[in-house]
Amino acid sequence: MSFSYRIFLSVFVFWLMISLISYLILNHNLLEPIRDASVGISLPIYSWIIRYIQVFYILFSLIIFTITGVFIGYLKQVSTSITTLLTKHFRAHSDEAVDSTTDTTPPKYDHPKALLQRLDSALRSWSDAYNALEIYHTKTNSILEVMTDGVVILNPTGHIILINPAARKMFNITEENVLQKSLITVMRYHQIHEVWEHCLKTQEIQYTTLEIPAMKQYLHVIGAPLKDHLSNHVLLLFQDLTELQKLENTRRDFISNISHELRTPLASLSALAETLLDMGNKHPKTAAKFIRRIQYEVQAMDLLIRQLLDLSKIETGNLALDLQAYSPHELIEDTVKRIKEQFEKKSFHLQVDCDPNLPLAMVDPARIQQVLLNMLQNALQFTAEGGHVRIYATSDESAENIIFSVEDDGIGIPEEHQSRIFERFYKVDRSRASQGFGLGLAIAKHIIQAHGGAIWVESQPGKGSTFSFSVHTSQP
Repeated sequence: MSFSYRIFLSVFVFWLMISLISYLILNHNLLEPIRDASVGISLPIYSWIIRYIQVFYILFSLIIFTITGVFIGYLKQVSTSITTLLTKHFRAHSDEAVDSTTDTTPPKYDHPKALLQRLDSALRSWSDAYNALEIYHTKTNSILEVMTDGVVILNPTGHIILINPAARKMFNITEENVLQKSLITVMRYHQIHEVWEHCLKTQEIQYTTLEIPAMKQYLHVIGAPLKDHLSNHVLLLFQDLTELQKLENTRRDFISNISHELRTPLASLSALAETLLDMGNKHPKTAAKFIRRIQYEVQAMDLLIRQLLDLSKIETGNLALDLQAYSPHELIEDTVKRIKEQFEKKSFHLQVDCDPNLPLAMVDPARIQQVLLNMLQNALQFTAEGGHVRIYATSDESAENIIFSVEDDGIGIPEEHQSRIFERFYKVDRSRASQGFGLGLAIAKHIIQAHGGAIWVESQPGKGSTFSFSVHTSQP
């Protein structure tokens, strides 16, 4: 017997009891004692009570059967819906494959207890599935949050439905809510819009490169069509190629600079050699002058090659330092002895200030002298004859570092060039042919960094420059 029929039978029995009671009251004069005991009740009033009971009985019967029919119909709908859901749940979690011979008739859960048990099982499964989906959603959001590549997903109309923090940073998007806004209003670059349009039209992956001059960025843009339930949606991936572009620019600059630096002495050597061949032995004094010039150009090329080799060793980490506890005063004195003659030829005033009692520095003496020598040669080159150059060393307040400085009153360095002065091949004025190769300060920077120190410049155009670097003392 089904559940709905049990309800109907219970209501029918209840109605039958009410009918029996009413019949006994109306047909067996059960109200007579009440009428005799109640003197105040007249016959008309008694008749009215009897009719009222009859009408009440009829209305009550109609109401009971109406409510019963509606309730039974509602229970049937609820039962059918729950049975359908449980059938789907049963089939989805069945361990046995359903083939053409399998009975696919939905199971019947007639008993309320069995129905509730199945419903509870389904709710537990749905709860587990929801929790798993929530975990997956959290993991996906965490990945998008930490990605360095920008990610944007567009719907078929070109409106943003997802954007991660990296994409916001790349395009400097400060507006909080950009979802459901069109791509062109959020990212005002026609190249991106074209990638989306072509990707949506061809359903193929599209590529382009985008330069953002305001932020000095180079982006690689990839558009990929999405499938399944995200059909006609497009994923845009933005990869920051700024550092790679800088490396590419550095490579091109290196090739250009090294070609230029080699071309100049080679052209000079070729011209001198041709002149010597034409002269023969007719002008021995002039020939000797040309030979000395050839020797100078060969030495310049040899210096360039040695500097390149040094820079290569330093940048690849193959530079071995012979660290020793060395006196800063002796480092300066030994360096000045090697270049003092050049200063005297140009009538320079070279001042040396260094306390012999300074703490010992933990350095490779040959490499530090190379740095100091380069700084003094730059001061000599960019200061007019009769100028003043000062080299000195001090200790910082903590006595943990020794600071070496070379100060001149030369032409100075414009502020916009100071941040790049330590780059290889960089020259403030490339029109000056006698300024060297632009490698000395780059080598100096790497040597000081290998010592764990820092190097910097302070300069004002027309007033001179001060190059300084710091190294650690030998004290623990």
